[in-house]
Amino acid sequence: MTPDVSVIVPVYNVEKYLSRCVKSIMDQKIEKIEILLVNDGSTDSSGELCDKFAELDNRIKVIHKKNGGLSDARNAGLDIAKGKFIGFIDSDDYVHPEMYKVLLEVITNNDCDIAECGFKEVFSEEAEVNNYINSIGSGKIYLRKQALLSSIMDHHCRTYVWNKLYKRELWEKIRFPYGKIYEDVFTTHKVINEATKLIKVEQVLYYYFQRDGSIVNSKFSTKKMDHHEALDEMMLFIEKNHPDLAPLTCVKYFSQSLPLLQELLINRKEINNYKIIVERLSEDLTAKKYNKYLRTNTKLVYKQFIGKDYNIFLVKKLLIKLRLTFLKRSVWLLYLFNNTIKNMKNFKRILSVQKGN
Repeated sequence: MTPDVSVIVPVYNVEKYLSRCVKSIMDQKIEKIEILLVNDGSTDSSGELCDKFAELDNRIKVIHKKNGGLSDARNAGLDIAKGKFIGFIDSDDYVHPEMYKVLLEVITNNDCDIAECGFKEVFSEEAEVNNYINSIGSGKIYLRKQALLSSIMDHHCRTYVWNKLYKRELWEKIRFPYGKIYEDVFTTHKVINEATKLIKVEQVLYYYFQRDGSIVNSKFSTKKMDHHEALDEMMLFIEKNHPDLAPLTCVKYFSQSLPLLQELLINRKEINNYKIIVERLSEDLTAKKYNKYLRTNTKLVYKQFIGKDYNIFLVKKLLIKLRLTFLKRSVWLLYLFNNTIKNMKNFKRILSVQKGN
């Protein structure tokens, strides 16, 4: 029997959270589901827990492999998945019991290739879900270019791989980059570009756990430079396949790469050869290849694909241009400017709290 959905769960040293994650998948309100637990060389009891779950539920298959990172674990799952549709869940997160039922219904009823749901950041180790689900069918449908731009710009769709359900064939030629973090930024735009339509439902069905030690919440390391590499690849992809969108997506490139430069400077004492890394990143950010797009009028294209909030976008674009002006003069001028902005925001926050009291 071919499963409707294959859910791929990379597992690495998450013994504390794994049961919550796997049980939430086992409780899904669909029958034909395949659960692929990829034990990526865990050194705690995660691997044994995976095997115990497989003994309890014949829908669960376990892959034990040497440690290769999150991308490699997901790829291992993709290589053996048999489902008509593919989903991904990170092993410290969990999902609503109706997540895949809702996504499966909207993706098939609306003849789409990808279905996306809302998510919520959670900080408690206890599983808390919203038991009320609105009637489905209220999702918004995006055509390929709309979905691509919306996800890149974090407007309505998002670049996260885990709050979606995909037709299996979208992944035939695409895999996650080995050894890289920010693998979603490397990959999601490529997958969306293979789709014809994406549907987004607003219901919160995915619970994104924020824990100490995760990639997002970890201390700065030079591995975070993978983010800049991913953004650069994204820009090259857009230039090649959708050049009319490049003046918009360059704002994502700069707005997420410029903070990396600030982090490098803040953590310079802990980074070997930080001057070389700062110089390379500065050269990338001040080069003509993407700066030219900041001078392009984007109003018509923005309103065509995004619609509202153009003034907010314009302010963000102007702030990027201002930061680049400082950077061209001196990286330390940019550093001081960013600190000034940060201090002003903190001051406003303190004032608002005092007024509230």
